[in-house]
Amino acid sequence: MVTINGVIENFSKEDSIEDVKVYSYDFLTNDWAEEHQAIVDENGHFSLQFLSAYDQVLFFRFKQSSNLFVSPNSTLDLTFDAKAATKKEFLNSLRFTNELAKENELLKKYLLNDPLDYNELNTMMSSKTSPEEIQVYLSELYDQKKAPYIDNFIKENNPPKSIKNWLKIEKELKPIIDYLQYAVFHFRATSKETPYKDNFPKAFTDRIDNLPILTDKSFVNNDVYTTLPNYYNAYLGQYVQSKYQVPWVKADSIIYSKEIFSFKNNPAFIRILYFDRLNNSLKNNDLSFYNTHQKTIDSLFKNTVYEKAIQEKYTSTKNLIESPQLPENTELLEFSSDDATTFLDEIIKNANGKVIYIDNWATWCSPCKEQFKNATPQLKEKFSEDVEFVYLCHLSDKNLYLPTISQYKVQGKHYFITDEQNKVLTKLLNITGYPTYNLINKKGEIVHSGFQFRPSETITTKLLTALIKE
Repeated sequence: MVTINGVIENFSKEDSIEDVKVYSYDFLTNDWAEEHQAIVDENGHFSLQFLSAYDQVLFFRFKQSSNLFVSPNSTLDLTFDAKAATKKEFLNSLRFTNELAKENELLKKYLLNDPLDYNELNTMMSSKTSPEEIQVYLSELYDQKKAPYIDNFIKENNPPKSIKNWLKIEKELKPIIDYLQYAVFHFRATSKETPYKDNFPKAFTDRIDNLPILTDKSFVNNDVYTTLPNYYNAYLGQYVQSKYQVPWVKADSIIYSKEIFSFKNNPAFIRILYFDRLNNSLKNNDLSFYNTHQKTIDSLFKNTVYEKAIQEKYTSTKNLIESPQLPENTELLEFSSDDATTFLDEIIKNANGKVIYIDNWATWCSPCKEQFKNATPQLKEKFSEDVEFVYLCHLSDKNLYLPTISQYKVQGKHYFITDEQNKVLTKLLNITGYPTYNLINKKGEIVHSGFQFRPSETITTKLLTALIKE
């Protein structure tokens, strides 16, 4: 068990709407990222606990954000300033005591002096820059700035082993992850006839292909089993579809029966890639990938730390699909008319003058379900008397609709939306993707729509409070 205790200096009543959030990563609990929230008391004190199977650097947020180092069965006490207006001010205000103070002070020092401008990096990645230009830019950024900075930091500070391992993986993997990010999310081929890899300079693809050999020590850096496999699996998907000229369904089979084993000299990476694909399938309550590749899965993960987690997740998913147990105060409703243009009017009428919060979600949508874990029930508890909570499930397999509601214990009024109905509601509710949230005032007017109004965001609480007072 990891314990984090904190004191927020200069904490005021205006800050009380904010919660402290920590995102830990533990694939053995069958989730890549677990959000932990701690409510801050009137004196600015908070405490939270969670499980961690190994050393890791995790994400921490209260208005501003930073990283924290934790290890199994450890306690970290920290203090920071609520009035810190920038990330640099926030980092400078952080102070640590207890057993992990040295590691976290070094991590803070590293972050404060990081030479990379991440705003500039994000702008470059999303601009219409060519693969050749991106390759030159990333090479200069990482080989001439980041790598020397990390080497000098290690030499001058002689960090403990865990922090040193994290820094080495940071040096080796961060550039690869950004090359992958560009290739998967930002690059758009001008010709379908050109093989996918031929769109990039050789130095670009060589960087992606030449991964460091990963070991258990690498896991202190959570990019190893979160961002890296997620991006790499997507990259392999595009590469295989282009190479074999097949649709995604067939490409998926080729990747996990053939292409993935080209990394035979990096067995830990093969397991990480395979587990990422399997875990995403099971998280969506889909057993087909496991059933198709069961022999390979059994062989690949036998006598590893993954084996028990996979079996437990498969069994629980199978039971959930076969026998979903709905929570109390869950209403499965159908609209009185088949005409989707009348659905919003019916929702407004049934709310009897209340403020309405519509959650447009899908069974395959990871961000939707991430909100269901903690933020959705917390928001509903805050406004249970004054806000009508309505959940519309879109573009989903109806067989997975009830299991997902059961899995996350989502209380409230639920409607399953057919694909034809979705076409109408997409325009009516300003849906641009999933999740999309709609806030409707007492007059029945949609006043806010978008992804940014998710339950975990402070702005959502502020807006609902204001709408109730109108």
